[in-house]
Amino acid sequence: MKKRSVAIGAEVVSEFINGEAMLLCLSTGLYFSLNATGAIVWQQIELHGDVEEIVATLATRHGVNEASVRDDVAELIGQLAKHGLVTRQ
Repeated sequence: MKKRSVAIGAEVVSEFINGEAMLLCLSTGLYFSLNATGAIVWQQIELHGDVEEIVATLATRHGVNEASVRDDVAELIGQLAKHGLVTRQ
């Protein structure tokens, strides 16, 4: 099975404030904010971008099985990609 990964877009800057992630797309000027769980996903994308590792990290932190978070991670990554904040690799 091919490893799925994502990377932060070249025109994106981010900052973590009070457990949330603040994102700015420099090419569009659009600003986004992610709640604490979204911030964990963003941090994991910054660290390695491996989608399955992101799923495993969230499942462990929340004490649930991976299947229960996989769709949510995929949805968030899809939204981030739609707005040019990440690219799928």
